[in-house]
Amino acid sequence: MLLDTNYTVEDAKSDNTDDFANLIKVTIMYNTSNATVPVVKTTLAQLKEQIPHLTVIDEFVGSTQRPDGIPPGEKEKMFVLFQFVDNTEDQYQFQGDKLQVDWTFNPKQAPGTYNDDTDPENN
Repeated sequence: MLLDTNYTVEDAKSDNTDDFANLIKVTIMYNTSNATVPVVKTTLAQLKEQIPHLTVIDEFVGSTQRPDGIPPGEKEKMFVLFQFVDNTEDQYQFQGDKLQVDWTFNPKQAPGTYNDDTDPENN
């Protein structure tokens, strides 16, 4: 599942000197019965420049079975955490601003494997 991110910022006072999305840290987490694993950890502005594959995890802790996609007809839980980053500078310019996030989830099918059901040695 590929994630395409877009966003718009409504600058309430027209005084922003930085992109509000640079200060929003996004962590997307894949949940299993044994662990919650961050899949994506970046700012919203950086996420807009990426198209991460949400169901392929390179490092997985908590189980011997590594998630490698969502099987047809199945569901997986994912959590998204948003954090306003304190950059130790004056951030009052963002008070009253609004951030609209638009996510498009694009399924990507991997090549399947053909198994000849008539030959038990080949399954």
